[in-house]
Amino acid sequence: MGALLSALLLAGCSPSASDLEPPDIVWPGGIPSGPLEDSEWGQAYRNAEIQLSTAQAFGDFSDPDLIAAVGYDYADTAAWASSIAEFDIASESQESIDSYTAFASKGVIIDILEQPDGQSAEVLVCGGWNSTATGVRTLLYAWTLTREANGSITAGYQIGDVGHYEDDPGGPRCRHEVSQPGLWVEPFDPKDIDLKNIKEPLPREYYIDLGVISE
Repeated sequence: MGALLSALLLAGCSPSASDLEPPDIVWPGGIPSGPLEDSEWGQAYRNAEIQLSTAQAFGDFSDPDLIAAVGYDYADTAAWASSIAEFDIASESQESIDSYTAFASKGVIIDILEQPDGQSAEVLVCGGWNSTATGVRTLLYAWTLTREANGSITAGYQIGDVGHYEDDPGGPRCRHEVSQPGLWVEPFDPKDIDLKNIKEPLPREYYIDLGVISE
């Protein structure tokens, strides 16, 4: 990435980030609402999830809105993870395909654990899936959100599968949650998603200069 940036600068060209507008979303079960959703932590989580879904669907992790929502390190990691996913419609399950092409948002917030100083919180979410021979598991996730120096909130990291599966008697937290997914009004065509040519975030300094992140 650094060599590419230098080459572009020497050629008189400055690389620029994409400006991706999340497509229209429809909520068949109704837009998620309530005290948890309406809190600043809940809104920051929901925005981060939609920005990340947009990046995955377009195969483009360079948008400053994404960097602002999830932080530079997580966006960079998410881009890398997508680039090695070897997305192949012939071999993937329908659930995996839908996660890229149909869903803008899948999580249900069940709890928000704010730290006493009000500078960070864990948002616990039921969502996602993991198909098995015995059925579909509902996973419990935790998003760690941090208040930045400029007052904005960054969902820096998502910790996957922090709880038990729905069919595990020891893990009832997601057992009775009803998903209210947000779907893209016009699903993406799997043939248009090229995970072998992911657009990664530009160098960190680009976003610092934009004022999107502080470090």
